[in-house]
Amino acid sequence: MAPALKLLGGKLTLTGPVLGEDALWLAASIPQLPPDTLVLDAACGNGVAALALLTRQPQLTVTAVDINPVLIARAKSNAKANKLNLSLLTTNLLAPFPLQPFTVVMCNPPFHAQERGHIGSPSKTMPKGDFPRWLAALTSLTATGGALYLILHSACQNELTHFAQTHPAALTLTPLQTAPDKPAKRLLATLHPTQPFSLTENPPLPAYQESLRQSILHNAKGL
Repeated sequence: MAPALKLLGGKLTLTGPVLGEDALWLAASIPQLPPDTLVLDAACGNGVAALALLTRQPQLTVTAVDINPVLIARAKSNAKANKLNLSLLTTNLLAPFPLQPFTVVMCNPPFHAQERGHIGSPSKTMPKGDFPRWLAALTSLTATGGALYLILHSACQNELTHFAQTHPAALTLTPLQTAPDKPAKRLLATLHPTQPFSLTENPPLPAYQESLRQSILHNAKGL
């Protein structure tokens, strides 16, 4: 059995792999929401983002989905261990399935494109041409007036902007800079699918600063 991992200053305990901090930054990017707001964590893996969000905002109604039943089982175990109310469903986001629209959809999608030569686990590999299909599926699950929150590799920016222009949607981009002397490799993005196209580019978020890391990754604060 994998050892338990303490996150968010010990407020959240997880078993199973936690690959990087992307899910924690994604959860922290969700603003404070009213009680019983419907939230979907798409491609949830073992539930890190959904459970981190519920740790901060237990008043939400959160559903998490993934194509991998092993990861869904692990997410269910993690939710039970942390006494967090998380609904779970095994499904393929790119196949039709009956789900109601959600006020907030969040996703840490598989962004390693095989044709770009990235090496990653199979669950984090996106074949060529699938990114717009993912965006279409995710926006279709976002309720009118709702928002889609993403954390992505920065190489996805052009495709994401093109999608927002052509569908259309209002898009906000915030680079997540993990080193002061290197360009950001991650983007926090927010799409409002039912709004006219607009593009807001925020300054890079200094994710390397210890005070910010302490606030988000240990003190369970939101952005």
